[in-house]
Amino acid sequence: MQKISKFLMVLLISLCMSFSGYTQILEFLSGDSYNMEDLIQEGDMVVLFWTTWCPYCAKELKRLDLECGNLNFKLLAVNLREDKNKVLKFIESAGLSDCLKGKIAIDSLGSAGTNYGIVGLPTYVFLHNGAIIKRTNFLDIDEVTRIFNKGK
Repeated sequence: MQKISKFLMVLLISLCMSFSGYTQILEFLSGDSYNMEDLIQEGDMVVLFWTTWCPYCAKELKRLDLECGNLNFKLLAVNLREDKNKVLKFIESAGLSDCLKGKIAIDSLGSAGTNYGIVGLPTYVFLHNGAIIKRTNFLDIDEVTRIFNKGK
């Protein structure tokens, strides 16, 4: 009986910790670190969750790179659970521009991905003042404009 009580207590504590949210510290390639919650609180933003091993992520990053200077919304590209050096090598081999590099952050613990319920990659999360509006695995730039202009 005592073993069951201890097990249930550990399970309860684990569940509380998993639903209470994690600190979502993101490290940008510049070396600056920010709490993701501070970055997304104001305005419209699209967050792309990605990894270097995902071929669809690479395709989306290259597509975003072509549009980077013309985007009419804030973009944050969050790499999940990978080493900064690996990400830098990937960016170099993909030939991504400085425009997109400035929007790439690394979530080495995966806490942001966990908090946003990311289960497949790539995943785009549309945010308005920090609230989730929509999730999708493919970004249509025109759709972003329609979504963010609805309430304006």
